[in-house]
Amino acid sequence: MSQMKQRLIQSAIAHVREMISSAADAKNVALQESQNSENTVGDRYNVLRESALILSEGHALRLSELHRVESDLLRLSHGMRECDGVVHVSSLVTLESTTGVHHTYLIVPSGGGFTFAVDDLTVTTLSAEAPIAVDMLGKSESDEVVMGSIEYTITTIQ
Repeated sequence: MSQMKQRLIQSAIAHVREMISSAADAKNVALQESQNSENTVGDRYNVLRESALILSEGHALRLSELHRVESDLLRLSHGMRECDGVVHVSSLVTLESTTGVHHTYLIVPSGGGFTFAVDDLTVTTLSAEAPIAVDMLGKSESDEVVMGSIEYTITTIQ
C-alpha cells in the first residue's frame, strides 16, 4: 500500500475517533439531563426527561455506527490489496471532468465524506455504497463515470 493511502486512512481513523469522543460526550450529557430533569408536570409524564432519553438513544446509535466505521478503516489499513488497475474498495481514484477539474477519492468500506490533505493532494473519502463509488467499482483508467449531470474520466487508480 502506498504511504499516501496509509496516511489518508490514518487521518480518517483519527477523524472518526474524534467524532466518537464527541458523540460519547453528547450521549453522557443527554443521560445526565434525563436523570437530573425535574418533573414539573407531575410524576406521570416528564417531557424533558423523555426527550433527553430519546436524544441519548440517538447518540448511542451514532456511536455504534462510528465504531463500525472505525473498525472498517482499521481492517482496511491492515489488509489493502495492491493496485491492479481496477477500482476496488481501498483504491485512490482521480477523476477529471470534461472541463478539466480534478477530484481525488479514497474508496472506503463505510463512512465516507471526510476530506483530508496529504502533501499537496486533497482527497475525499467515499463510501463504497455511494452512487458514484458504485459506478466506479470495477472500472479502469480512461473509463467514464457520471456524477449528477457531469461526466468524469478516471485518470489514475492507486
